[in-house]
Amino acid sequence: MQSQLHADELRAALKQLPPKVQQAIMKKAMRKALTPTRDTLRTAWRAAPYKGKPPHRQAIARMTNIDVRRKGAGYSAPIIGRVGVDYTGRKGMLQRVWHLLEAGFKRYHKGAKGAYQNYSAAGRDERQAYKAYLSAGRKEIMSFKGLSKQHYGAMLKELAADARKQYPGYVGERTSRAQARSRSISAKNSSMPGAWRSKAIGKAMLASAMQTLRREALAAAGKALKGGTP
Repeated sequence: MQSQLHADELRAALKQLPPKVQQAIMKKAMRKALTPTRDTLRTAWRAAPYKGKPPHRQAIARMTNIDVRRKGAGYSAPIIGRVGVDYTGRKGMLQRVWHLLEAGFKRYHKGAKGAYQNYSAAGRDERQAYKAYLSAGRKEIMSFKGLSKQHYGAMLKELAADARKQYPGYVGERTSRAQARSRSISAKNSSMPGAWRSKAIGKAMLASAMQTLRREALAAAGKALKGGTP
């Protein structure tokens, strides 16, 4: 879930300040704006109604953090703020089950032959080439400015069709795996529905966070313009 702040009066105030001060103001305001969302997420995951012992939920809450940083080099680069579960650190950290609890998952029975089979060596090679072809094609398409969304969409669809024709080995294996998973759906399989807890909280608090960001940044900019420390 993403949002971008558009505030003409804030932009006008910041332009009167040195770039370094502008970024310091935005970083501080963004951390303050995201703190209530972080705290609400932590509380919700600690109290999440799952069976069994709570160490995974406690780890999710503990590792729900705010990350505010400059995206790119130089003081003209935008400030990006995130709040969510931190997956970095040593392998096997307990919070790394968050995406399974949040979005859910499907468990296939042991007889689901082919559902999780590995790609062949040729398939892996084609897969890399396929992804590289799509990436290069998308960059070229998006370099054309002024086209309608429909035009972009048509060009991307044509690109995908060309990629499927050029790399039939990988596409065939990918289709085979998907079909195997589909055939394996039976009473022996089980699904864990996603709670979508973080998404609901983020959606509910996004507007408030943006208002706080605007208010705090404007106040800090006004203070700095009067010679104070933002």
